[in-house]
Amino acid sequence: MKLAAPLALVLVGCSAAPVGTPYKVYVTDRDSSTLTVILPRAGFPARSIRVGRGPTYVAATHKGDLVLVSNTGDSTVSFLSTARDSIVATLYVGGLLKGVEVDPNDRYALVADEDNASVVAIDIGQRRVVRRIAVDPEPHNFVFDSSSGRAFVTCAGANVVDVIDLTRLTRVGAIPAGSQPHNLVFIGGQLAVTSRNLPFVYFCDSSGVFDSVRVSTGHHGIAADPEGSRLYVSGIGSDTVTTIDVAQRKAVGAVRVGAGPHGIQVSPDHLLVFVACSAADKVVVSTVHEMRAATVKAPGFPFWIAIARRRAGIRTEAAHARPAPVAFDLPGLVQRQHRALGVAHHLLRN
Repeated sequence: MKLAAPLALVLVGCSAAPVGTPYKVYVTDRDSSTLTVILPRAGFPARSIRVGRGPTYVAATHKGDLVLVSNTGDSTVSFLSTARDSIVATLYVGGLLKGVEVDPNDRYALVADEDNASVVAIDIGQRRVVRRIAVDPEPHNFVFDSSSGRAFVTCAGANVVDVIDLTRLTRVGAIPAGSQPHNLVFIGGQLAVTSRNLPFVYFCDSSGVFDSVRVSTGHHGIAADPEGSRLYVSGIGSDTVTTIDVAQRKAVGAVRVGAGPHGIQVSPDHLLVFVACSAADKVVVSTVHEMRAATVKAPGFPFWIAIARRRAGIRTEAAHARPAPVAFDLPGLVQRQHRALGVAHHLLRN
């Protein structure tokens, strides 16, 4: 597998977000209790927003109007409006909160309460807890299958992925999922599940594990490209992101991105990969093939990433808060690099 070092060009500061930005990237900074917002434009302007204590996981609604943050340090969930990038509500949930995800209809957010072996269902519109669902020990993170109306939650304490019926908000089954399942995606009617303690991604159907792929030292984040043909797997115990071909169920590449990669997301247009390098206090912004573009400072242990897509009728603009000083390094070189990588139109459009 080819290893390539990313271009270490650091961009810092803040800029007003242009109306028409196709999406925005939100990164939890666990140790600074902030959320970093990154815009997919030349220079990747970024700013920080104060949230609850010890934010870990983050998710966006499918229509792109809200971002929800799981604040592990104070057992709350923050609701952020993407129109102004400001907190509009904070809900106390209790317990040791970990993964948060939004169902395909934007009705419920599910939050894992690891200490109490439960999944907390939050009505997004009403911003209140509507159900606590008992699951297997140590629930961690979620993925949804819109065709079946079900959610899947990793439960490391039982080595299974529990299945939740979204209509009844009830646990309806469990799937064996290897050793200490951690994070996961749903692709092509199957689950790809990372392990908390072993360097593997497990491929699971309704009966359990049917294949596995070795990756870097974990634990791991995982993201799929929009077509579901490739997986990108970070390893926080390493400096590497592994690429897996889904059809072959085989690792086809690995690149070094920086110390402690964890949260990872692919842009909706499949041009860029965003990687939160927790131990390096930075987010690497890379092309999907070369993994080399630029980095954005994200002080405070950047942990997880969500992407909020701009939908019709939703105005995407920066908050009216006073911005931080701008200090971009060599913007002309960034522009030339982007052109060389064939993504200038995407990054530089107004």
